[in-house]
Amino acid sequence: MTLPNRHDRDFRIGFAAMLGALAMLGPFAVDTYLPAFGGMQKALSASPIEMQQTLSAYLLSFGCMFLFLGAISDSLGRKPVIVVSLVLFVFSSVGAALAESVQALILWRVLQGMTTGAGIVVGRAMIRDLYNEEDAQRLMSMVTLFFSLAPVVAPIVGGLLFEAFGWQSIFWFLAAVGVVLVVAGARRLPETLAEEHRHPFHPGALLQGYRVFRASAEMDVPVETLPALRNGYLTFGSFNNFIKISTDVLSLWVELLQQVPDARLVMIVQARESIEYVQDFFAQRGIAPQRVQVHWKLRFDKFLALHNEVDIALDTWPFGGLTTTLHGMWMGVPILTLAGERMLSRSGLSLLAPLELDRDFVAYSRAEYVQKAQQWSRQIPQLAELRAGLRQRLQQSILMDEPGFARDFESRMRACWSEWCAKQK
Repeated sequence: MTLPNRHDRDFRIGFAAMLGALAMLGPFAVDTYLPAFGGMQKALSASPIEMQQTLSAYLLSFGCMFLFLGAISDSLGRKPVIVVSLVLFVFSSVGAALAESVQALILWRVLQGMTTGAGIVVGRAMIRDLYNEEDAQRLMSMVTLFFSLAPVVAPIVGGLLFEAFGWQSIFWFLAAVGVVLVVAGARRLPETLAEEHRHPFHPGALLQGYRVFRASAEMDVPVETLPALRNGYLTFGSFNNFIKISTDVLSLWVELLQQVPDARLVMIVQARESIEYVQDFFAQRGIAPQRVQVHWKLRFDKFLALHNEVDIALDTWPFGGLTTTLHGMWMGVPILTLAGERMLSRSGLSLLAPLELDRDFVAYSRAEYVQKAQQWSRQIPQLAELRAGLRQRLQQSILMDEPGFARDFESRMRACWSEWCAKQK
């Protein structure tokens, strides 16, 4: 379908409701059948452990597919992934309703789990495609409002269906909900990712990225000399997903540019509207337009090449970067990060510490963040030396030690198995 006016109030409400319904599918697939556990166990002659496995199998496949759904939708488009996932959900729900053994039910639950995450993962990507940071946050609030109904309503619906029609009716109900969403998605859901912004799907490379950082063949881009040596000033950069960049983050970057008067800032945003928003934000606070350069959705090769125009990357908070940070360090660009108390705001610290860069690039307050930026503006030769050897330092660190990661994972699995065996004696 043709993409309607995304700022139209009716479209925003309908879009949020549709994405909310898609996100609700995952909790519904769990919470509706929990009240029927006892009856299902008896009807299928299953043990308590086997019934628990119907839930574990669902959650395992649900979590595994979370790793791939975003990348698949980046390759094939958002709408096809959602519609196909919904069709498979209907198929698996019918299979679960017709299951005559707990083993068959477990298999159908695996397929259900593989399909229900699409609404959550791809739905958020669609919001990111269409809206700038502030509008995206508002729409996500609306989606969350719809989503929050699922844990309340689902057990009630499941209990009523079980008492009235038996446990199979729960899965027939889920199948019916899936059919409604297939029709609604096919008719009403727009495609938000244009063909020119799609990327090939490489599952092997994706798996390697989740296990340990490995540079793909397309990352064989040379690290150039420090831009500050030829420019005479520092250039900071932020290539993180723009939805992570709040007005609080931008305000601190304004302060940073005020305290480092000759510095520049390069950013990448995902929506055209965000370009004007960022430029206006800095201009209204006295930062000259030529000091802020904003790019819109670059191809991966262009994205990597842009690092050769940046001296120091600026991390976001409270949700810091991971892959983006590693890409930057691969290109010789260290990142200045503000570490918080929670895990999500300490990812920059966790990546800098193995490289022994945490003392110089990790701040624990806003004032220290600006102070470190000022210090590096006076240490250009040291920064140039760091840039020249940063890729090699990354390659020699535990962040790219695949055999070491595998050995550590194996030892931890063996420890878990030994502990379990000891408890069986």
